[in-house]
Amino acid sequence: MILFRAFNLVTGNYTLFSNPFDLIFCRNVMIYFDKPTQHAVIDHLLTALAPKGLFLIGHSESITRQDARITSVAPSIYQKRGA
Repeated sequence: MILFRAFNLVTGNYTLFSNPFDLIFCRNVMIYFDKPTQHAVIDHLLTALAPKGLFLIGHSESITRQDARITSVAPSIYQKRGA
């Protein structure tokens, strides 16, 4: 099942998503946010990601801080650690 919906990454209510996502594309968006906002958005998105789910960001973006919840599997592709 695919869900397409307009959503504000900064002020949106992430609890609206009742099921975790297997795949999240967040490409070429975070470059427009300051670092604290980037960290908050990433935290929310990783919470909404299923164990072993993939998180894809743009090639010009990076996750600059260590996060024990994910591992890098390729450039700009991260996988959430399994439960």
